Amino acid sequence: MTFPPTDAPAISGPGSSSNGFYTINWSGMAGATYKMQEQTNGGARTGIGNEGSPDGTGSD
Repeated sequence: MTFPPTDAPAISGPGSSSNGFYTINWSGMAGATYKMQEQTNGGARTGIGNEGSPDGTGSD
């Protein structure tokens, strides 16, 4: 049986990027896994970062 996390992860990152690169940091709940994705201009979503990790950093 799978249960949703009881709280959302803490997440931080810039509001914009002047060169197209950025770093997102998150800290989630122990035992939970998260999948960080990005989407540009309505295009397809792509995974970034340490997928499946409760804590991590994603860069693009």
